[in-house]
Amino acid sequence: MWWGYSPALDLQDEWERYSSKKYEIIKELNILLIGAADGRHVVKTLAQTYRHGNNLKINFYVYEASLDLVARQVMLLTIALEPPEELGLQDKTRLFLELYGNTLVRPATANFIARKSAQFVHMVTDLDFQVYLWCEFIVCSLVV
Repeated sequence: MWWGYSPALDLQDEWERYSSKKYEIIKELNILLIGAADGRHVVKTLAQTYRHGNNLKINFYVYEASLDLVARQVMLLTIALEPPEELGLQDKTRLFLELYGNTLVRPATANFIARKSAQFVHMVTDLDFQVYLWCEFIVCSLVV
């Protein structure tokens, strides 16, 4: 399975809609996604954070039965959260859709995949790189 069965959900909105009013105001929301197959819920939730007007920290935890799906989600989320200085909106859209739905990719896309894959391997195998880059990624991408 390469994509999920449900439409993209703003999970912060779902939390607010279905949570009981007895909960005190929370500073951090932990979300576990099991078998979502793609990052649609993460992208939708991040895209809608400005509507909630709070400074809530959101942690996403993703579990997939196949490691291939985890790698695919990480790659698609990396494309979506790539800074505009490095990848423009039109290029980002083309790249995202090409990887989301195609089995054959253009040479430029194959080069992007190779570069990012090497970066992911470095992130996993080098602890110093993990701490520096992951903290920078979280601060730059998720807080905005």
